[in-house]
Amino acid sequence: MNRFWLGLLLSGICVAPSTVSAQMGGEGGGDEMKEYIEGYFKTCDTNNDGKISLEEIKKLWVERDKALAEAGEDQEKLAKLWEKYAYVMDVYTFALSDANDDSLATKEEVSAYFKKVDKGEESKLTRHDVDLIFGYSWDTEMVKYDKNKDGAISKDELEADDQDDFDQYDSNGDGKVTRDEFLALMRKSYDVGGEETPKEGPKEGPKEGPKETPAGGEIDKSAFALYTKEGRSWTVKSITTIEGMDPIISYVQTEVVKVGDDYAEIKTTILDKDRKPMAGVPGTTSKIEFRVPKAGQPGNVPKVETTTETIKVEAGEFECIVSTTEHGKSWTSKKYPGLAVKMESKTTKMELIEFKE
Repeated sequence: MNRFWLGLLLSGICVAPSTVSAQMGGEGGGDEMKEYIEGYFKTCDTNNDGKISLEEIKKLWVERDKALAEAGEDQEKLAKLWEKYAYVMDVYTFALSDANDDSLATKEEVSAYFKKVDKGEESKLTRHDVDLIFGYSWDTEMVKYDKNKDGAISKDELEADDQDDFDQYDSNGDGKVTRDEFLALMRKSYDVGGEETPKEGPKEGPKEGPKETPAGGEIDKSAFALYTKEGRSWTVKSITTIEGMDPIISYVQTEVVKVGDDYAEIKTTILDKDRKPMAGVPGTTSKIEFRVPKAGQPGNVPKVETTTETIKVEAGEFECIVSTTEHGKSWTSKKYPGLAVKMESKTTKMELIEFKE
């Protein structure tokens, strides 16, 4: 998955720059949990009704982002702002805390959620959760790419490096990805329903092939060799450099947890700086179908130069297909299509640091 789509997905999980996961590890976790829950309600329950609503935290995020932008590079102002907004609840935590899916989180619900986290229990996302998390992700991220402001993202609105997976998200083949289309795919990925066909796009007759596969196409396990072995896992490290800020280091671990005849289930886990699962951010499970997408229209395809090269990274030595564009360079495993081994762009460097068979 390229940087745009991965960023869009992760923004739904990690929208908060300072989450409870950074505060609740180690000894005294119970006290830290209580302190954080109290902080959430003191900051986010702006109408003092004993509940945190989605609208309350959305307004706080808008307020926070505006204040940070106005502060510019003034480190003293930035430090005060991070302290002021330290207890703004992120959308992922809100969704999983809202046990009855009424878009309100009570103190009892938040406490119950963090008790589950403290015990290492995973919380299964409901359809409401998926719509809330990824709907918010779309609403806050897509505006950066929707250049003509038509409420959808077309392929030519993305940079060349971000166009690779576009056809897999454009499920009705109309040349653009809409919010409804994106949410329908996310619901299916998290197995919470979503068989409905997006309303946008031209009406078409019945398509050949399995209806359950948004991308269509035939089964081809060789194209998905990376996902055909249960227990296989890999971890990538990303370093993002933004002018005026310290480098942002993140880790993402992926594990194949189940393999069927024409699909695999994978678990993705966000790791902290010590490469341990982040507290408060449970791993998420999604489904990969072993089907090659139908080819889209040729269109105006950016020039991509490819070569073959064997490189050595922290995870080992890999024979790679190297893709070079004006925006950067990427190395993808030749043996395991889809396995990103290394990537370099103006602002981001990514490397495979662990690969376990």
